Amino acid sequence: MDISLPAELQRDIFELAIPGRADEKFLSLIEAKPPGFFATAVISLLIDPLLSDEQTAGILTACRGVESLALWGTTSWGHIPDFPYLPLMFSADRLKRIVDTLKHLHRLTHLALHFTLHPSIASAVSTNCPGLQVLVIIFDWSSSIPAWADKRYSFDDRIVVVQRVPSSSSEDWEAAHFGLSNVWTRAESAVAERRRAAGG
Repeated sequence: MDISLPAELQRDIFELAIPGRADEKFLSLIEAKPPGFFATAVISLLIDPLLSDEQTAGILTACRGVESLALWGTTSWGHIPDFPYLPLMFSADRLKRIVDTLKHLHRLTHLALHFTLHPSIASAVSTNCPGLQVLVIIFDWSSSIPAWADKRYSFDDRIVVVQRVPSSSSEDWEAAHFGLSNVWTRAESAVAERRRAAGG
């Protein structure tokens, strides 16, 4: 008998069963399970910036079947395996130093970055990630997005500037996981609207 619990309940059970730092417990669990177990058991991950690059690489290597990934603050992009479907969202203040290594994420389709990203770096990301469908630039200012912000990235219709919503990035990632409106659905709608307007 196959029992399927709602994702929200699964998360609550996991958090109650593993009190304290769940990421440290998860690392221990990876070592305890047979190789290949997490490649099929884990399809959605959020990795916080407190983990070292080596720990992050270990988790990603074990969880090669992941479809949805939110990743903050890592620099060891060369260790990230190729995933079959990978919407990736991370804070990238240090992206300038690692933009060339994004080509290792062969299945990268969705990427969100902070507004500090210079247009030349956005262009390099677009070039290095041919499968990219949406590049979201998150505008953190409290006021509305000025017209010049959109124009700054108008060279590629896949780049969408969005206002940061009051929720945290992890809450927005969870909304995507649960099929709710999120930064990806809003950005995809903006890209589709641009293409409709340009075509007609």
